[in-house]
Amino acid sequence: MDRDSDLTLVKGHTKRAQGQDILLAGRVLNARGEPVAGARIELCQANALGR
Repeated sequence: MDRDSDLTLVKGHTKRAQGQDILLAGRVLNARGEPVAGARIELCQANALGR
């Protein structure tokens, strides 16, 4: 499993993913609007063909 934050280049592959790069930024808050310490976000994305 790839462990860095670059989803356009996967370890073991020489070409970058096709498609448009998107920068995502934000905060994780609870229902009271307080920061959630140690929160982790898992991102899933489709490839350029929608798979």
